[in-house]
Amino acid sequence: MYIEFLDNISQTDLEKAGGKGASLAEMKRSGIPVPNGFILLTSAFELFVQKSGISSDIEKTISGLDYKKLDEIEVASQKIQAMIMQQNFPTILEEELQKAFHSLNAQFVAVRSSATAEDGAYSAWAGQLDTFLNTKEENLIQNVKQCWASLFSTRALFYRFEKGFHNTNISVGVVVQKMIQSEVSGVAFSVHPVIQKRNLIYIEAGYGLGEAVVSGAITPDSYVVEKSDFQIVEKTISVQEQKLVLLGEKNEWVSVDKDRREKPKLTEEHIGELSRLVVKIEKQYGFPCDIEWSLFAEKLYIMQSRPITTLNHEEKMNLPNWKNEEVFRWGPIRGYYFYISDFVTACYQRFPQTYKEYWPEGFLIFNNEQMVWISDMDEFVSRGKHVFETYVEDNQALRTMKDDWGSSLSDLILIQEKIEKMDLATLNDEQFKQVWKEFYDSIMKFWLPTLISELGNYGAPSLLKEDISKILDSQEGIIKVQETLTAPEELSFYQQEELDLVSSENINAHQQKYFWLKNSYGFSDVMDSSFFHERKQKLLHEPPGLDSKQLKKKVQEAKKSVQEEFTLPEAIIRRAQLISENLVWQDQRKRYICENFYYKKKLLLDLSRRLNKPLDDLLNFHFEECFDMLEGREAPSRFEYHGVHFKEDIKSLSREEAKACWDKYAFHKVSDVESFSGVVASKGTEAVVRGKVRVLNSSHSQLEDGEVLVTSMTSPGYVFAMRHAVAVVTDIGGLNSHAAIVSREIGVPCIVGTKVATQVLKTGDMVEVDTDLGTVKIL
Repeated sequence: MYIEFLDNISQTDLEKAGGKGASLAEMKRSGIPVPNGFILLTSAFELFVQKSGISSDIEKTISGLDYKKLDEIEVASQKIQAMIMQQNFPTILEEELQKAFHSLNAQFVAVRSSATAEDGAYSAWAGQLDTFLNTKEENLIQNVKQCWASLFSTRALFYRFEKGFHNTNISVGVVVQKMIQSEVSGVAFSVHPVIQKRNLIYIEAGYGLGEAVVSGAITPDSYVVEKSDFQIVEKTISVQEQKLVLLGEKNEWVSVDKDRREKPKLTEEHIGELSRLVVKIEKQYGFPCDIEWSLFAEKLYIMQSRPITTLNHEEKMNLPNWKNEEVFRWGPIRGYYFYISDFVTACYQRFPQTYKEYWPEGFLIFNNEQMVWISDMDEFVSRGKHVFETYVEDNQALRTMKDDWGSSLSDLILIQEKIEKMDLATLNDEQFKQVWKEFYDSIMKFWLPTLISELGNYGAPSLLKEDISKILDSQEGIIKVQETLTAPEELSFYQQEELDLVSSENINAHQQKYFWLKNSYGFSDVMDSSFFHERKQKLLHEPPGLDSKQLKKKVQEAKKSVQEEFTLPEAIIRRAQLISENLVWQDQRKRYICENFYYKKKLLLDLSRRLNKPLDDLLNFHFEECFDMLEGREAPSRFEYHGVHFKEDIKSLSREEAKACWDKYAFHKVSDVESFSGVVASKGTEAVVRGKVRVLNSSHSQLEDGEVLVTSMTSPGYVFAMRHAVAVVTDIGGLNSHAAIVSREIGVPCIVGTKVATQVLKTGDMVEVDTDLGTVKIL
């Protein structure tokens, strides 16, 4: 099938519908008034090229072009377009096209090109490809071929080279829509395109068909509207003596009635209605839009929408002036907004309400399946120190928080058990909403008591290091004291699971207890019994791990030895012990977070069924936005870049704002280097090791024995890979990070907080990791 109607396409179908087609379809699906129509898919163009055998001739003609020489571009364009127009139209496409045309029940249609690289957030092929208005059935095929050929027009070829698309595989779809014979038409910008004020909508309007306004053939009215309350703040009325209309089968210029020439083209009611549509479209796409519209028989229609690509993104974003080396980065790692949105709400809404304290300003940015949390490192450390001293070191406050957490954990487990026993499909929407609300209320209560220790963990290591530095001069001694005294005295849940697995005689029972083991912010699935069986066979060939009593004894003996070696004061010992206990608490919390992802996904799958929306789309939304959809409220479309800004509250970012933030802060900027350093988190059994690098972007990637694991940061799912690594190197983290703790547990050398490892190193590089010097050197 080479044709799809707009109702069956969405923004995610860009590769088969082209940019314009996917955009129009997404708007129509969202209730925006778009004329009925269909799309001749990109696969139709590819079939045409294949059957005609002109693909290699096209590639040969384009290759080697100097786009700065206009005469070369023109010759190539004429040659390729002539090739396309001379070929026969495949019979299978002709039959589908005629059938779809008849279904529109229209005498005239608009035929519009829709390239796959068109109307993206940072490129819009405005005017580069052709549109044919007032197309009848007898010239439909000819105009479709001309749309295809326009992909190789002089201006389109120049644009491809100028924008760097010349080496990109670009295809083209064709949008066919019922023709609207506009009485008034024009363009609207969701951001004032000249003064770039994001609170202002700018509208242009003229009598007749929109081609007159878009081409600049007339001087239109202009209206400036305040986005917040839709008040008209500026109105400029132009005298229009002629308008473009359809006469017979052609567009002709005719005179405007004399009594209408000096009047506003739109009423205030129409301006308000159009402005609301503009805001809805901007919200839908998450970036400022340039919109073509028409008014016919008192009804507004949206003809197309594309991004405004000329705004100064970073300047308008007012990004914090953080120095790159001082930025706190958690990621980039695989992750979805849905899975982390409860944590975001707990930190930036519920936490300040409960404790009258604030988490540092920051951004959580998503780029496809990757996410990164960025903030000011100094602010994180400063606030972490404050809450650690104020709450964690207050015995009564700490006891109250742990009691509250124990109670909230019991409630969360109960609701999870309730959900597991339910057949969600049998619930009506009101019953489902009640379960959803009860579940997320329990999650909020689960998070809150732990957030003090979470924030405190960012400041506590600095407090302890400052204390130790007052009595020790040796950097090696400072690291040894800090590493030893803060070591957890209890098994991590991953260590416990491994011990349980090795001793288990019933793999199925073990699977039911630990099915959630590899869940993360970017992945939620049920590990089956075969997964645990395979792991058990591997573990049986490895040295047995310490049980809980052995671990506690080993860690306590090491602590006692260090205390005696350095004659440490009680204040340092107590502070270090609090950090150690805090880490145990954090690990216990992680265990339930991993399990909790399963129930989140279970609810989201049923929501997907109820809303008839793909699960992958819903993963891009906050859990409250998902609930809003169930209530019938609209949510914006989210693809590619999106994110939120935290500053005492949570504000959604547009796509362009999220991209500007990602581009500036997601990665530490580096030049060519041969070695770099970080924090020694684990000495390992050997101070200097060598091995081939394996850069992992996901905890589900494989690692060969003896390789150096390099990643942005680790999470519980990485433990499987860490066991096979000869060393672990991360961009992010300190002595109390996950990578540091696990590396010390399993005795592997580890250097954390390098900031640049994943950018400097690539898989296959041979490196030397030196935990005496804290360096990584490319060999």
